[in-house]
Amino acid sequence: MKKETAKRELDKELIYNRVFETPIVGMTILDMDQNIVFGNVTARKIFELERDPVGVDVREFLNEESKNLVDTVILPALEKTGSWQGDLVGKLKDGREVPLSASCVVIHDEEGKPHAILATYRDVTERTQMEQALRESEKRYHKLVDTAPDVIYTLLWDGTLASLNPAFEKITGWSRNEWLNKHFAELVHPDDLAKAVETFQQTMRDETPPPYELRIRAKSGDYLVGEFTSKPLVEKGKVIGGLGIARDITKRKRAEEALRESEERYRSLVETSPDAVTMTDLEGRVIYVSPQTLELHGFKSAEELIGRSAFDLIAPEDHERAMINLQRTLKEGVAKNLEYTLLKKNGNRFIGSLNTALIKDANGKPKAFIATTMDITERKTAEDKLEEYSEKLEEKVKEKTKELLESHKKLVITERLAAIGEVATQVGHDLRNPLTSIKGAAYYLKMDKNIKLDENAKKMLDTIDASIAYSDKIITDLLDFSQKIKLKLARKTVRNIVTDAISSITVPKKVNVINSTESEPTIRADPLLIKRALHNVFTNAFDAMPDGGTLKIESKKNGENVSIRICDSGVGIPKNIIEKLFTPFFTTKAKGVGLGLAICKRIVEAHGGSISVESKEGKGTCVTIILPKNKR
Repeated sequence: MKKETAKRELDKELIYNRVFETPIVGMTILDMDQNIVFGNVTARKIFELERDPVGVDVREFLNEESKNLVDTVILPALEKTGSWQGDLVGKLKDGREVPLSASCVVIHDEEGKPHAILATYRDVTERTQMEQALRESEKRYHKLVDTAPDVIYTLLWDGTLASLNPAFEKITGWSRNEWLNKHFAELVHPDDLAKAVETFQQTMRDETPPPYELRIRAKSGDYLVGEFTSKPLVEKGKVIGGLGIARDITKRKRAEEALRESEERYRSLVETSPDAVTMTDLEGRVIYVSPQTLELHGFKSAEELIGRSAFDLIAPEDHERAMINLQRTLKEGVAKNLEYTLLKKNGNRFIGSLNTALIKDANGKPKAFIATTMDITERKTAEDKLEEYSEKLEEKVKEKTKELLESHKKLVITERLAAIGEVATQVGHDLRNPLTSIKGAAYYLKMDKNIKLDENAKKMLDTIDASIAYSDKIITDLLDFSQKIKLKLARKTVRNIVTDAISSITVPKKVNVINSTESEPTIRADPLLIKRALHNVFTNAFDAMPDGGTLKIESKKNGENVSIRICDSGVGIPKNIIEKLFTPFFTTKAKGVGLGLAICKRIVEAHGGSISVESKEGKGTCVTIILPKNKR
């Protein structure tokens, strides 16, 4: 007796451990001061914790509103009723917030006094988004689903039921509202729960599990046997839940059980079965057919089929597969959910689902085969339409998402430019007045012959002039970047523009410039703006060669476009920086505001062209500008 008691205690502990470490929900145990005593793996995952925060007040993991809810609502509810359920907002270490579906229940000690609080959490961040996606999908096929004789349901990623069709109410007696947003596991017989969880996990791994059976609790308290087929629901390449079809096969299972007990009892059940039942000998010759079999295949009497091969009812192209399945049934004893193209007496075809079993005599020797057949033509059509609707919906969602992203991107750029323009105008006005005064003062000090300046003072005045010029350039860049570009087009050769740009810049002594641009063809462009873009590219190239090097400039005709390629032998650019080069205000230089290349890009794109950068660290950088020959 002591061993049995110990075993029961051991089993109870094992069950408790598995419950607390289940991946379905996060669980924490709190003392009556709301300090954490224990948290399972899922709770730590939700709050992104490496270990249990034992002794920490649970409020530390909630935002301000939820902290207030604990004191004003949750604790009074626990004191009054012993439980509470609702929504909270968790707060992670980095300040991010995560919406939670939570519930709390008071645990009493042996004397009935409040001892601890069990709190469970579900992260519903993605559930809200997925519910919306599923609701949109349901609009496409709800008419079909609502009239289906089988239960059609959808599950979210966390296993909660998102939708149920009316067949659920008819078959189980439950109303759909009683189970929506609840976890499917609560409907499943405890002995079948492992299988149910395994098939759901397969679905969430984007796998389609083979058909399976589960016992489901009806409202009457009885368990119904369901035959399930399920598949993943995928959106944007990501599994967001599962779609399933469940057929009530309780009657069929009972009929099969009755067959094993008594052939006579089986016969009486078969006569009223909604499925067609056929029995054959081990050679496949028909020895019994139910009235439903006659109706299904269009025969008037059993005599028309008795003695004939059952293969006469199967389309020729499925004969080989049917023979293989017959051998498998002989070996394994049963084969389920076999789909064949079946034949009626008049030659018409339909899709049937067969379940076959081997009948043995009292000595365990194979005696015959029995098969139940169901016309699933309508179901297959419904599944095909459902899949078609899902694919169309997925494509439309992709299109709309792309449109929204593009619109948002354009809106952000427009708002950013407007903000930059407003700031640049104000800053330019406010800074240029004092800069002009400083420049005038420096000029006066330089030119006044009555003021004697030593060499250091003259250098300081030169530094002031250079700083004023640099500040003025920053203001000009800000104004140019924020304002709309207006082109003054003229017909020029690439060589003319490049030569003019080189002559406007001071080339470092140790840099060798090789200008291989051609005089043909001419392009229609704004020479001053293109010159400015090239000026910025040349300046960056010189900065990349502090110890000297070579700058090569080439041009090439490419159909209706002309490309200008500028390559330096400098230090190169890291790969992770290249993609940010044209971002406004991004710079790796100690001086500058990061608008040079952004302005280049705007100028080139205003001409209908493009600019790109290729670079290898330690080997140099090449900038390619492509311009149309004839800008309209």
